[in-house]
Amino acid sequence: FFVYFSLPMFLLLSLQIEDNTIVVLGGKNCSNCEEFFQNISNNLMEMENHKVDYEAQYQQVIAIPKVQYVDCDEQQEFCSKLSPSKYPSIYYLHDFFYHFSLNYQEDVFQKWVVGMQRPVIFLTKDELELENFRDQLKFSTYYLLKSPEIDDFERVFSEFKGKILVGWQQSEKFSLKAVRDENEIRFPRHFESDKLIIEKDIRAFVLKTKNHEIQLLNKKAFDELHLERPMAIIELVPEKHHHLLQHVRKLISKKLCNFNLFYQDVSDKRSVEFTAQFGVSAETAPNLIIVDFQAQRHEVFQLEHAHQVHEYMKAVQDKWFEHDGTVAKRVEQVINLSIKYKFALVATAALLMLLLLCRGRKTVRRNDDVQKKVE
Repeated sequence: FFVYFSLPMFLLLSLQIEDNTIVVLGGKNCSNCEEFFQNISNNLMEMENHKVDYEAQYQQVIAIPKVQYVDCDEQQEFCSKLSPSKYPSIYYLHDFFYHFSLNYQEDVFQKWVVGMQRPVIFLTKDELELENFRDQLKFSTYYLLKSPEIDDFERVFSEFKGKILVGWQQSEKFSLKAVRDENEIRFPRHFESDKLIIEKDIRAFVLKTKNHEIQLLNKKAFDELHLERPMAIIELVPEKHHHLLQHVRKLISKKLCNFNLFYQDVSDKRSVEFTAQFGVSAETAPNLIIVDFQAQRHEVFQLEHAHQVHEYMKAVQDKWFEHDGTVAKRVEQVINLSIKYKFALVATAALLMLLLLCRGRKTVRRNDDVQKKVE
């Protein structure tokens, strides 16, 4: 994985580091730093000597980066900005500073360098072009982003540069989905064109689809993810029930938290296969299905209207659900905020303390009165 940093220009000028440079950080107590630096130099030289072959392999123009060694004992201010955890450490200045944190191998490093030279987000004319590009670059999954502007999202996706494939199409409304084969998972948040996306939710969505891949939602898939309360919200005919889809997303997916709540559209060509695993006939299937994979191995709730989702979640009472009916522990803000329950507990405790205090004072007064009568 890697992270990116933006450093003050005066720090770069003081070291004379140009853009498109591999920076190797070391120190006087690092016994193998110089040898490591030489290996990096040889690796880049090999790429330079076979540049045409590499460009054919990766199907892109490659600018072979320079390489520079920085002694962090002498350049403490510069190195403190990057905060290396060990020496030697590799960083790549390409608009931002990207950290190479994988185990160093020549082919892995070369692929990483090439990936860093690709744009964060590709402009694509249609989804077929993005799908072909995914196959050429040997990615298993692609992400399709639609939004009025692209600038705000380039920074969000910079964290995943070189690791995922993101295509962009201009659209009045925002949408984001991840696609692998014929399966897709949609990002559950919708925003008006004048609002910005929340970074942590996109990061959660990408990590979910990147780490666990995308597969048809089923019992086996959830078992492999080791989730505490796996649930799926499925709409079988989204193009016919768009208003229900919007209502469910607002009701259930205020936040995508800890990967316990999934949402999946099912296209017509996959609906028969998809519904069959739950014993539901595609011909008589309802608008919505909730699949609770831990109720009784899995239990299917066929819903004709979005409000029934609300009714189901309030009705379920077990150890994973809080006292006020909210989906607990791992899926937050589904029906009500659990903070309401906590606030009620605090308020109740305060009232009890006040009552006990008042009762204690009355008891003391009674004892005083009894004592006076005895005297």
